[in-house]
Amino acid sequence: MIKRLFPIAAAALLLAACGSAETTVDTSETTTTETSTVEVFPPHEEVEAPGVTLKLDSVTESDHLMLNAEGVKPGYLPEERQNPSDGAKFITVNTIVTNTGRGSMDLTCGFGIQAHLFNKDGQRYDPVQDLYRVPGNPECNDSLNPGFSIEMSWPFEIPESMEATEFGFANPETNYDDLTLVDVTDASREDTPGTEDSPPAQSPIEEPQAAVEEPSSNVVQSQNEGYYSSPDNPALAEQERLASIPYADGGTCPAYKCGYGTNSQGERNPSSGEIQTLHGCQDGYINDPELCSAVEWVENHEY
Repeated sequence: MIKRLFPIAAAALLLAACGSAETTVDTSETTTTETSTVEVFPPHEEVEAPGVTLKLDSVTESDHLMLNAEGVKPGYLPEERQNPSDGAKFITVNTIVTNTGRGSMDLTCGFGIQAHLFNKDGQRYDPVQDLYRVPGNPECNDSLNPGFSIEMSWPFEIPESMEATEFGFANPETNYDDLTLVDVTDASREDTPGTEDSPPAQSPIEEPQAAVEEPSSNVVQSQNEGYYSSPDNPALAEQERLASIPYADGGTCPAYKCGYGTNSQGERNPSSGEIQTLHGCQDGYINDPELCSAVEWVENHEY
């Protein structure tokens, strides 16, 4: 375990008021220095925090990300390449998360884990959006129940010249902003070379099988029309149907487009932004009465 000391300086200036011409002014300045210790745990070990245990396996640096195609189940279409902003790069922290809390965690579309990346100056960075599109991550609304573990990757976009120093995590239900830190400078770091878009893992629809007897040109044309026509192709029709249903309700429509689904009473589920806003209001760092009033319903929402 690494312990880092952060000096805190405080100065007190004591003045005696002048009462008469014979009174002298005694001015003294006292400076005290305090230090606070922040524990930073090493990588490759299981680190326990309230409600969650995390093991940092590796850190990957790359000039791009490969993400699952938007709006379809992973593997149906080729992965899509995402480049960083100008002057930026991606740092991906690969972990194993174990839920030791009392309830389930939605790690990708909910706010199951609060995760940040830090540099030596204490600047804090958030993960990229759409964590459910990162290959190998849990799908949207695929909750992790207590007692179970799963692999989870957290990509961050940071300045190209910056070096990351710590990865911080917490269970926001019990320890929002009270982060447990893990050292990333000693983690095994791999540079991902630039590659072209990867081929699809599988094809969602099989090509029509060749008939034993050579079909006429009219038959071939009819088969090709059926391939692209969903009424004549059950697999394609099912894919189109799922594309209009939110992930939270068992479909493939992303949250930004179709929302987070509804509960058994037909009420819409809150977004991750609404959940984070509620935590901010409860913790006091969001003090806008109108904004806090708008998310009060989230606290008693039944899923």
